[in-house]
Amino acid sequence: MIYQAIQQDIDLWEAWIEFDPVAQHFFGTLYVMGEVVVDKKSSRPFIGKAVNENEPHVLILHLQSPPVSHANRVTEVMYSENLKHIDQYRSIKIYKDHELLTRITDIETVVS
Repeated sequence: MIYQAIQQDIDLWEAWIEFDPVAQHFFGTLYVMGEVVVDKKSSRPFIGKAVNENEPHVLILHLQSPPVSHANRVTEVMYSENLKHIDQYRSIKIYKDHELLTRITDIETVVS
């Protein structure tokens, strides 16, 4: 049960779009970043995209990470995707196994 408490405390996820004014075929790049607890010796976790045709404006991501027996460290994971238009996704759902870790509805657009 300690693992769940630790995981909830550091369940920090954020998403933003960086506008690219020189790109000809896309609006910009979406970045999703979060922190997860991992074993010291485990392989690095990663995020994969899933397709759900019933929710085309929802980005569904799955966190792939080995089970944690001892919470030894926190590491960052990141996902990025080129977007054709600014409102391609209205929200982002992130799952681990079949559990919803978080839902992001506030996706900021950054113009540099």
